[in-house]
Amino acid sequence: MKRLLCVLLYLTVISLFFTSCGGAGQPTATTQTSPTTTVTSKPAQTVTTIPSDKPRYGGQIVASTTTNWQDFDEVVGSPIVFNHTMRFTNEELWIGDFSTGPAGTNENPTGGTRVMTFMTGCLAESWNFDEWDTGKLVFKIRKGVRFALDPNSAASRLVNGRELTADDVVYSIKAVTTNPAAYIYSASIPLRKAELSAPDKYTFVIKADPPVSAWFLRITDFIRVVPREVVERYGNMKDWRNSVGSGPWLLKDVVDNSSVTFARNPNYWMTDTGKAGKGNQLPYADSVKFLVIVDT
Repeated sequence: MKRLLCVLLYLTVISLFFTSCGGAGQPTATTQTSPTTTVTSKPAQTVTTIPSDKPRYGGQIVASTTTNWQDFDEVVGSPIVFNHTMRFTNEELWIGDFSTGPAGTNENPTGGTRVMTFMTGCLAESWNFDEWDTGKLVFKIRKGVRFALDPNSAASRLVNGRELTADDVVYSIKAVTTNPAAYIYSASIPLRKAELSAPDKYTFVIKADPPVSAWFLRITDFIRVVPREVVERYGNMKDWRNSVGSGPWLLKDVVDNSSVTFARNPNYWMTDTGKAGKGNQLPYADSVKFLVIVDT
């Protein structure tokens, strides 16, 4: 009897062993199939999220400069060398034509703005050069352009976001052409005695000794327009905190020999003329920061 019980127990154990092995084989096949299905589904999800080529708003542009930006007024100091901030905060009569650059037709792949073909109106909406030979030029100033309003700036609150007019153009050009401390005064002698006038709110007229080619570029692409009330209140705009302009950026912070930070002008007038973002309000980034790295 004992021998029979031992045989039965042995057969039971063997049966349970093979049953457990056979059962384990089925889940193994399922495990191999399930991951295969999951793996093949993941790439399909990734492919559907294709980045858009349209310009997007937000973010900060970070760049570097090898010079310490220390001049903030074209009448004071040497703007061609160190006064870079006004290129971001203040505007000229003309500007490089963005639509001909890499984001547009790419006729001007380098982005250079010194060729007449690749320039267009900025503060000047239109112009009449019929009397070019006599040295007289007439510019129509763009309507609706306003000086940027920064609530945290006393100088900006003084201007209070008012509209930029032809009187501001006359005032700004006269300041840099009659003050011996200004670069333009020494660079364009014919402009010292130029006749500047604003027959109406949106018309600017200049009459200077010909040839016009000797001073035309200075007028259109070098002299930036400022609000007269800031200069009359503070004497000049040498202090960066007195920076006020109609440009796409607000000068927010300057750390000497370290960094210069700009914030987006939320009420800037210009729109994108490129292919991908045509009609969008500029600028796209929330801020721009230049790091002063003198020792490359």
